[in-house]
Amino acid sequence: LQKIKMNDSDNVWVISQFGKIKAQVKAFKGIMPNVVAMPIGLGKTVGGRWEANIGANPINIIAPVNDPITGEFINGTTRVKIEKA
Repeated sequence: LQKIKMNDSDNVWVISQFGKIKAQVKAFKGIMPNVVAMPIGLGKTVGGRWEANIGANPINIIAPVNDPITGEFINGTTRVKIEKA
């Protein structure tokens, strides 16, 4: 966060070659340097007026890569850039 001068609760754009989503910063000392972590599956784009367009789901900007042996989705392979929103 110091390299890009951001604080907790700042809004940022998480940008990959597949798109961008808006998110809120939450610093966590236990994460490796130069790594962004986001829970997959949060955020809604449909629903009633109280639940539509809330949050963002990072699955929308992750590379569509599957493990060649198991066929399971590999979600740690996408490089992203962070910019202040």
